[in-house]
Amino acid sequence: MSIEGHKERIISKNTAKDERTSEFEVSKLNGKIDGKIDVYIDEKVNGKPFKYDHHYNITYKFNGPSDVAGANAPGKDDKNSASGSDKGSDGATTGQSESKQFE
Repeated sequence: MSIEGHKERIISKNTAKDERTSEFEVSKLNGKIDGKIDVYIDEKVNGKPFKYDHHYNITYKFNGPSDVAGANAPGKDDKNSASGSDKGSDGATTGQSESKQFE
């Protein structure tokens, strides 16, 4: 998975629940941005082999502040930004996304 060409950075992982929380660098918190996702499944379904390997271009729509600097202004509630997005020490804006595997 990537957003605007940036690969995910896994910030926490719970293997017992098959969950992970990932962080991505994004250029803005408002509007549409492009991403890509690869879906690969190689498991048995009803006792038969099932393989699925496809790549998709996807679009994320963020409803956060249109001003990236304003997203981190004192007094702003992170819940209004894109998935608790924050500005890193290098000035890049990051967003978090949770991924779960469903059976």
